[in-house]
Amino acid sequence: MTADTKVVLDSWPVVEAANGSRFAASEIQTLISEQVPVMSAVNCAEVYSAVVAVQGVVEARNIVGLLRQIVMLDLPDYPRIMQAAHLKSTYYMALGDSFAVATALHHNAELWTGDPELLFGGAPWRTRDLRESRSTTSKQQTGKIGRRARAKTRPPHEPEISLTNLMRFLDGSLDILDIDKRHQM
Repeated sequence: MTADTKVVLDSWPVVEAANGSRFAASEIQTLISEQVPVMSAVNCAEVYSAVVAVQGVVEARNIVGLLRQIVMLDLPDYPRIMQAAHLKSTYYMALGDSFAVATALHHNAELWTGDPELLFGGAPWRTRDLRESRSTTSKQQTGKIGRRARAKTRPPHEPEISLTNLMRFLDGSLDILDIDKRHQM
Protein backbone atom coordinates (compact mmCIF):
# COMPACT_ATOMS: atom_id res chain seq x y z
CA MET A 1 0.00 0.00 0.00
CA THR A 2 1.17 3.50 -0.73
CA ALA A 3 0.16 6.64 1.09
CA ASP A 4 -1.71 7.64 -2.09
CA THR A 5 -3.99 4.59 -1.95
CA LYS A 6 -7.15 5.42 -0.05
CA VAL A 7 -8.57 2.52 1.96
CA VAL A 8 -12.10 1.57 2.97
CA LEU A 9 -12.13 -0.86 5.87
CA ASP A 10 -14.79 -3.58 5.81
CA SER A 11 -16.25 -4.93 9.05
CA TRP A 12 -14.65 -8.36 8.43
CA PRO A 13 -11.08 -7.58 9.58
CA VAL A 14 -12.31 -5.61 12.61
CA VAL A 15 -14.51 -8.50 13.75
CA GLU A 16 -11.63 -10.92 13.17
CA ALA A 17 -9.31 -8.74 15.26
CA ALA A 18 -11.97 -8.47 17.99
CA ASN A 19 -12.18 -12.26 18.00
CA GLY A 20 -8.43 -12.60 18.56
CA SER A 21 -6.88 -12.68 15.08
CA ARG A 22 -3.39 -11.26 15.49
CA PHE A 23 -2.96 -11.14 11.73
CA ALA A 24 -6.05 -8.94 11.20
CA ALA A 25 -5.11 -6.75 14.17
CA SER A 26 -1.59 -6.29 12.78
CA GLU A 27 -2.88 -5.36 9.32
CA ILE A 28 -5.27 -2.80 10.82
CA GLN A 29 -2.50 -1.38 13.03
CA THR A 30 -0.23 -0.96 10.02
CA LEU A 31 -3.02 0.74 8.09
CA ILE A 32 -3.92 3.24 10.81
CA SER A 33 -0.26 4.14 11.30
CA GLU A 34 -0.22 5.31 7.66
CA GLN A 35 -3.67 6.86 7.17
CA VAL A 36 -7.19 7.27 8.47
CA PRO A 37 -9.26 4.64 6.67
CA VAL A 38 -12.90 5.16 5.76
CA MET A 39 -15.64 2.82 7.01
CA SER A 40 -19.31 2.86 6.13
CA ALA A 41 -21.51 3.50 9.16
CA VAL A 42 -23.42 0.37 8.12
CA ASN A 43 -20.24 -1.69 8.50
CA CYS A 44 -19.59 -0.10 11.89
CA ALA A 45 -23.06 -1.34 12.91
CA GLU A 46 -22.07 -4.80 11.64
CA VAL A 47 -19.00 -4.75 13.89
CA TYR A 48 -21.15 -3.85 16.89
CA SER A 49 -23.70 -6.56 16.10
CA ALA A 50 -21.07 -9.28 15.58
CA VAL A 51 -19.14 -8.42 18.74
CA VAL A 52 -22.31 -8.21 20.86
CA ALA A 53 -23.25 -11.72 19.75
CA VAL A 54 -19.94 -13.20 20.91
CA GLN A 55 -18.51 -10.91 23.58
CA GLY A 56 -21.43 -8.85 24.88
CA VAL A 57 -22.57 -5.23 24.91
CA VAL A 58 -19.72 -3.78 26.97
CA GLU A 59 -16.98 -5.14 24.69
CA ALA A 60 -18.98 -4.16 21.59
CA ARG A 61 -19.31 -0.58 22.84
CA ASN A 62 -15.59 -0.47 23.65
CA ILE A 63 -14.57 -1.75 20.23
CA VAL A 64 -16.94 0.54 18.34
CA GLY A 65 -15.80 3.46 20.51
CA LEU A 66 -12.19 2.73 19.56
CA LEU A 67 -13.18 2.22 15.93
CA ARG A 68 -14.80 5.66 15.81
CA GLN A 69 -11.46 7.16 16.89
CA ILE A 70 -9.41 5.47 14.16
CA VAL A 71 -11.67 5.57 11.09
CA MET A 72 -13.61 8.21 9.24
CA LEU A 73 -17.21 7.02 9.46
CA ASP A 74 -19.00 7.48 6.17
CA LEU A 75 -22.74 8.09 6.44
CA PRO A 76 -24.32 7.01 3.15
CA ASP A 77 -26.52 9.51 1.37
CA TYR A 78 -29.49 8.56 -0.82
CA PRO A 79 -27.48 7.96 -4.02
CA ARG A 80 -25.03 5.71 -2.13
CA ILE A 81 -27.92 3.81 -0.54
CA MET A 82 -29.36 3.20 -3.99
CA GLN A 83 -25.94 2.21 -5.34
CA ALA A 84 -25.62 -0.33 -2.50
CA ALA A 85 -29.09 -1.67 -3.32
CA HIS A 86 -28.10 -1.97 -6.98
CA LEU A 87 -24.88 -3.80 -6.06
CA LYS A 88 -26.81 -6.16 -3.79
CA SER A 89 -29.26 -6.99 -6.57
CA THR A 90 -26.50 -7.45 -9.16
CA TYR A 91 -23.93 -9.40 -7.12
CA TYR A 92 -24.51 -12.13 -4.60
CA MET A 93 -23.70 -10.22 -1.42
CA ALA A 94 -25.12 -9.25 1.94
CA LEU A 95 -26.48 -5.74 2.39
CA GLY A 96 -23.56 -4.75 4.64
CA ASP A 97 -21.12 -5.95 1.98
CA SER A 98 -22.90 -3.85 -0.64
CA PHE A 99 -22.37 -0.75 1.53
CA ALA A 100 -18.67 -1.55 1.93
CA VAL A 101 -18.34 -1.85 -1.85
CA ALA A 102 -20.42 1.28 -2.56
CA THR A 103 -18.26 3.23 -0.10
CA ALA A 104 -15.05 1.97 -1.72
CA LEU A 105 -16.33 2.87 -5.18
CA HIS A 106 -17.45 6.32 -4.00
CA HIS A 107 -14.03 7.09 -2.52
CA ASN A 108 -12.14 5.39 -5.38
CA ALA A 109 -10.52 3.33 -2.64
CA GLU A 110 -9.21 -0.16 -2.09
CA LEU A 111 -11.55 -2.27 0.06
CA TRP A 112 -9.72 -4.13 2.82
CA THR A 113 -11.63 -7.29 3.60
CA GLY A 114 -11.30 -10.99 4.10
CA ASP A 115 -14.87 -11.76 3.14
CA PRO A 116 -14.68 -14.35 0.34
CA GLU A 117 -17.97 -13.07 -1.12
CA LEU A 118 -16.19 -9.80 -1.98
CA LEU A 119 -12.95 -11.37 -3.21
CA PHE A 120 -13.51 -12.64 -6.72
CA GLY A 121 -12.04 -11.93 -10.10
CA GLY A 122 -13.71 -9.48 -12.43
CA ALA A 123 -15.32 -7.37 -9.72
CA PRO A 124 -15.53 -3.64 -10.54
CA TRP A 125 -13.95 -2.76 -7.17
CA ARG A 126 -10.39 -3.11 -5.85
CA THR A 127 -9.71 -5.27 -2.80
CA ARG A 128 -6.94 -6.31 -0.49
CA ASP A 129 -7.35 -9.83 0.87
CA LEU A 130 -6.79 -9.80 4.63
CA ARG A 131 -7.26 -13.51 5.22
CA GLU A 132 -4.22 -15.10 6.82
CA SER A 133 -4.83 -18.25 4.78
CA ARG A 134 -5.96 -17.54 1.25
CA SER A 135 -7.12 -20.97 0.19
CA THR A 136 -9.95 -21.01 -2.31
CA THR A 137 -13.19 -22.69 -1.32
CA SER A 138 -15.02 -25.07 -3.63
CA LYS A 139 -17.86 -22.53 -3.86
CA GLN A 140 -15.40 -19.89 -5.09
CA GLN A 141 -13.90 -22.33 -7.60
CA THR A 142 -17.32 -23.14 -9.06
CA GLY A 143 -18.35 -19.49 -9.07
CA LYS A 144 -21.19 -19.90 -6.56
CA ILE A 145 -19.83 -17.10 -4.39
CA GLY A 146 -19.47 -13.59 -5.65
CA ARG A 147 -21.93 -13.31 -8.48
CA ARG A 148 -25.54 -14.16 -8.90
CA ALA A 149 -26.80 -14.60 -12.42
CA ARG A 150 -29.09 -11.85 -13.59
CA ALA A 151 -32.61 -12.69 -14.61
CA LYS A 152 -32.80 -14.11 -18.14
CA THR A 153 -35.07 -11.31 -19.28
CA ARG A 154 -35.18 -7.66 -18.33
CA PRO A 155 -38.49 -5.80 -18.34
CA PRO A 156 -38.81 -4.02 -21.71
CA HIS A 157 -39.03 -0.59 -20.06
CA GLU A 158 -35.81 -1.10 -18.05
CA PRO A 159 -32.57 -0.29 -19.90
CA GLU A 160 -29.21 -1.82 -18.99
CA ILE A 161 -27.40 0.69 -16.79
CA SER A 162 -23.80 0.84 -15.62
CA LEU A 163 -22.89 1.75 -12.05
CA THR A 164 -21.49 5.06 -13.30
CA ASN A 165 -24.69 5.97 -15.12
CA LEU A 166 -26.77 4.79 -12.17
CA MET A 167 -24.93 7.22 -9.90
CA ARG A 168 -25.35 10.03 -12.45
CA PHE A 169 -29.05 9.20 -12.72
CA LEU A 170 -29.52 9.16 -8.93
CA ASP A 171 -27.80 12.52 -8.45
CA GLY A 172 -29.87 14.07 -11.25
CA SER A 173 -27.07 14.66 -13.77
CA LEU A 174 -28.36 12.02 -16.21
CA ASP A 175 -31.92 11.64 -17.41
CA ILE A 176 -33.39 8.14 -17.72
CA LEU A 177 -34.42 9.04 -21.28
CA ASP A 178 -30.74 9.59 -22.15
CA ILE A 179 -30.02 6.07 -20.92
CA ASP A 180 -32.88 4.72 -23.06
CA LYS A 181 -31.51 6.52 -26.17
CA ARG A 182 -27.99 5.14 -25.61
CA HIS A 183 -29.41 1.66 -25.07
CA GLN A 184 -31.26 1.77 -28.41
CA MET A 185 -28.15 2.79 -30.39
